[in-house]
Amino acid sequence: MLNKPFIKKGFVNQTILNWDDFENLKNNHPKEEVELLQSNGPKMRYYENLDININDYSIIFTGCRDFKKEFHTLHKFFKLLIPNLPDIWDAHIYSGHNDNATSFKMHFDAQDNFLIQCQGKARLYVPNYFDTIVEPGDLSWIPKYVPHVMVPIGRRLSVSFPHFELKEKI
Repeated sequence: MLNKPFIKKGFVNQTILNWDDFENLKNNHPKEEVELLQSNGPKMRYYENLDININDYSIIFTGCRDFKKEFHTLHKFFKLLIPNLPDIWDAHIYSGHNDNATSFKMHFDAQDNFLIQCQGKARLYVPNYFDTIVEPGDLSWIPKYVPHVMVPIGRRLSVSFPHFELKEKI
């Protein structure tokens, strides 16, 4: 398994996710698969906090692998890059749709992740590897357990493709 993070600038030359898609998700995605982030606060599940204004938070939509057919095409390409990548995967859509966009602090994931920046810009910092600005179309590979942080620079949309080991989904 490739365990060194990398970035491929300009990997996607078309918009695979836009603000109309975001509005569609915001209005129609199952509330159980929506998480909310606010700066200096913990991640919250939307279905447990339906009385709050969702527009005041950065939003994470999980369970999106079937939202766009392009996501399945991308997964096939990822498998060509890393043949032993697990076959169990999802798509998580991150949105910082307002002027107070926030994200996770420095962290690591227990899953291997491909990330595509779709709208706006963000600073992606992976200690000992790179500190760069990602723009629409840029692809990043972050192996599991590698610390990283992605800080929005204004409004942004990105999609993460976590790949799970079988035991994680059971």
